[in-house]
Amino acid sequence: MTPPPAPRPHAELCILYLHHRDDAVTRHHLALIRRHNPRAVIVPLVDEPEGALPGAIDVARHPTPWNTADKWRSCDTMIYRWFQHR
Repeated sequence: MTPPPAPRPHAELCILYLHHRDDAVTRHHLALIRRHNPRAVIVPLVDEPEGALPGAIDVARHPTPWNTADKWRSCDTMIYRWFQHR
């Protein structure tokens, strides 16, 4: 069996973990993702600083041309904003 490839210094792929609160369920889900993807780069994203996990990137500080007033209907803009400013 061939061993998995060594991690790269600059990841070409990552897992974006969008969340909106820092609670036990959110932390558990992040821990599961990390446990099942031990070699992956996992990037927690949040759109409001008061709900951020430690180390999360708050995309709310990035300017956006999209209406983000309704967080549920505009959650895909979190990915767009992160990608534009990564």
